[in-house]
Amino acid sequence: MLKDKSGKITGVLSSGEDISARVKAEKELLNAKKVAEISKERFRKSQEAGHIGSWEFNLKTGEFWGGSDEGKRIYNLDLDKKRFSSGRYNANCCRKRQTKS
Repeated sequence: MLKDKSGKITGVLSSGEDISARVKAEKELLNAKKVAEISKERFRKSQEAGHIGSWEFNLKTGEFWGGSDEGKRIYNLDLDKKRFSSGRYNANCCRKRQTKS
C-alpha cells in the first residue's frame, strides 16, 4: 500500500507473473510420466508372457544391473538385487542348461 505523509492510503502497488506456461509444462510432464509408467508395465507384462528377460551388462566390471524380474526368474537370481556378477549369471545359466539335458 502506498501512503502519504499523514498515513492515509493513497494507492496500492502490486505485481504479478504469468505462470501459465509453467503450469502447462508441469501438466505435460505429469502426463508423460503416466504414459512412461503404462509403457513400463506393458513391457514387464510382455516379458512375463513371452518368458523372456532383459538386463544391462558392464563390460569393464563384468557386472549385470537392472534386469527384468522375468530375466531374474529365468536364471533363478534374487529378484531384490539390482546388481549381480557374470559369475552368478553363468553359474545359474549353465546349471539350468545341464538340468534340461
